[in-house]
Amino acid sequence: MKTINLRDFYYWYIQDEFIEVTDEVAAELYKGKRCDKSHERQMYRYKAQYSLDVKNGCTISFTSANKTTTDPMTTIKEILLSAYRTKQVKG
Repeated sequence: MKTINLRDFYYWYIQDEFIEVTDEVAAELYKGKRCDKSHERQMYRYKAQYSLDVKNGCTISFTSANKTTTDPMTTIKEILLSAYRTKQVKG
């Protein structure tokens, strides 16, 4: 049996809370913590502090036969095309 501090693993513990757990449970908790730290390091190493899955509100909806769909690739293409056309008009 190992004694762990729950405050090290769960952010909502504001005071030290020591409990005894089996060796397997402690190993899994420490493994998860190491994995989280590793992910954090890789994120900053490769400068990926943001998520590509976040929607920024730029969507184009297409309606056809009472069916609305949103295609993110079409949205990106439209944004790039409008920027390209604007540059051609000014240049």
